[in-house]
Amino acid sequence: MGTVRRRILECRPGRVDEKEIQVVRETPLTVRLNSRELVTLLCDGENFRELALGFLYNEGLLERETALGRVAVNEKTGEADVEAKVDERLLTAIHGKRLVTTGCGKGSVFYHVLDSVKAGRVQIAGDLRLPLSFLIEQGRVLAGRSETHRQTRGTHGAALLDRAGVVCFREDIGRHNALDKLAGWLLTERRDPAELALYTTGRVTSEVVLKAARLGTPIIASRAMPTELALQLAEQIGLTVVCALRGSSCLVVLGPERIDLEG
Repeated sequence: MGTVRRRILECRPGRVDEKEIQVVRETPLTVRLNSRELVTLLCDGENFRELALGFLYNEGLLERETALGRVAVNEKTGEADVEAKVDERLLTAIHGKRLVTTGCGKGSVFYHVLDSVKAGRVQIAGDLRLPLSFLIEQGRVLAGRSETHRQTRGTHGAALLDRAGVVCFREDIGRHNALDKLAGWLLTERRDPAELALYTTGRVTSEVVLKAARLGTPIIASRAMPTELALQLAEQIGLTVVCALRGSSCLVVLGPERIDLEG
């Protein structure tokens, strides 16, 4: 992940010091599906292929069984061209370039994904159960995982965990992008999401829950807190939610049956 050094003024009561800091880069990635330009994502410039595939999957345009054709990524120009057999009617309905910012409330999820949850067509499966001590320990490990975050304080991280520990860690300047990268990784690796837990450093909003629903992970854990709409959706689909995972404590908000509280 690229960073840039800048000279700045650090201001404190009665004192101004000149110092050098590192700032994370922000790069556009234009995603095309079957030659149709759908979106320009603003991201950190890493893992373009995973980000493009994961974004399309989380938006409901790709499925796990979708037959992928050519996936061409040009890192110099910031372009990803994906060819796949998809529902052309759906693609036509949402066709139109959008700029998706790195902001926390980017509003990127297409309405039909939310409609599927509200209609009861999405239900989290799997009997994954993890010890509370394991989640707390992994939270500590992941909190210090990113060197870029330590240098810049400008990234979010996300990870997939199995019973042994972290199987994939990704980061980006937007928490949604980090989750999309995990989705892209899952499409490539073909791991069973029902046997994995999802970790994020960002808030658990309704969009994050919808992405977890698309991923199919039965547990989501976060350093931050959830919103009420997120909890309503999580309860509806049977998602276990663990929040405020910091230090030696956390909050099990929903689905305690998947957490071994004595472990």
